Amino acid sequence: MTKSKINLAVLVPLFFIALYILPLGLRDLWSPDELRYAEIAREMVQNNNWIVPTFNDLRYFEKPIMGHWMNAISQVIFGENNFSVRFASAFSTFGAALCLFLLVARFANRQQAWVTVAVFLSLFLVNNLGSYSVLDGMLNLWLTAAFTAFFFAADSPNTSARWRNYGLAGLFCSFALMTKGFLALALPVIVVVPFMIWQKQLLEILKWGWWVMLVALVVTLPWALAVHAAEPDYWHYFFWVEHIQRFSADNAQHAAPFWYYIPFLMLGTIPWLFIAPAALKHMSGQWDSRLIRYAILWAVLPFLFFSIAKGKLATYILPCMAPIAIILAQG
Repeated sequence: MTKSKINLAVLVPLFFIALYILPLGLRDLWSPDELRYAEIAREMVQNNNWIVPTFNDLRYFEKPIMGHWMNAISQVIFGENNFSVRFASAFSTFGAALCLFLLVARFANRQQAWVTVAVFLSLFLVNNLGSYSVLDGMLNLWLTAAFTAFFFAADSPNTSARWRNYGLAGLFCSFALMTKGFLALALPVIVVVPFMIWQKQLLEILKWGWWVMLVALVVTLPWALAVHAAEPDYWHYFFWVEHIQRFSADNAQHAAPFWYYIPFLMLGTIPWLFIAPAALKHMSGQWDSRLIRYAILWAVLPFLFFSIAKGKLATYILPCMAPIAIILAQG
């Protein structure tokens, strides 16, 4: 192992601890997000109700259950304090970074993997949401895991590996669905299908897509049925109000123009924004790489998807940061 590899293997974990873990309990909870998610998790633990989230003892239908489970488990482990409220977000960032490491280490090399993780963890948007209690970081964990599993599956050497990797993709898609809703299913589809077409592997995804959907359905169904039994109007509200209206209605919550995310993309990629032109210049001859092709689609297509939606928040483009880190680090 070279000296540079040793340094990165030590410095990147220390960087994560210093930037993400140590500050978690140092500041007060911010309103409204952190106070809201802290209280939902507290009530879940106190009332022992792990099916229907409540906020101030009122039904809270805006988001599914997985993010609240993660926050509640954190409170069970660490107690009712600011550290526990934010720990799930930091853990999610760590998980997404681990997925990136495994992906790049397998299809490039370990040195490149450490560089990719370092870039990812130092991106402004990733760092801010990684120490802030909001569900976007948790969604990003499961989406990054799903995209990683899909890429492993597409490159699997045998049938047993395909069963395993496509099954993992379905598992992570179900976790993403239970974190923030049906867009968790839309994003992998709009990336993976074009990638498989680009790679002339369309029949591959058509052959294995049923297995991905079956695993996602089997994992999601128990809670979906349980919440329907407890609150029969949950899915009507969550699907029509939180998805259809927010995506397409003219009076959608947080409505913004198509170009809304462009300045936030620039802000979110600081400090690497300033060397991005030089990094892209050094990409000559690397654009045919399967991993880079995948990263391009992974970054661009979700960005366009969120830009088309009527309702917008700066945090929504967090899933674009992992592939951007892959491209910048490769350059």
